[in-house]
Amino acid sequence: MKKTIIIFLAAVMVCLTGVLAFSDVKRSNTTADQPTEIGRFVLFQGNYVVVSEGQHWNQLGVFKIDTITGKTWKYASGMSDGKLYDKWCLISDLNDPLGIR
Repeated sequence: MKKTIIIFLAAVMVCLTGVLAFSDVKRSNTTADQPTEIGRFVLFQGNYVVVSEGQHWNQLGVFKIDTITGKTWKYASGMSDGKLYDKWCLISDLNDPLGIR
């Protein structure tokens, strides 16, 4: 009888240890630990038109869309004041004078 109880308690301890170890591994792989969700942002290439002083230029650009908020960025790189830059620039409604978006 004592031997059966000891075996039963040992089996319970092994099961509990396995459950606790598995839940710890599962908890460390949650999306809360990741800065962004997989597939949230989409990158694409597209043409756009720059209009300045009656001139039109077709440009090729790289864009990033946040599929949850709808915010859109354009990748920009170049030189300003003698310094190189490369960054994502948020496209806001202020840059949409025609109200197309």
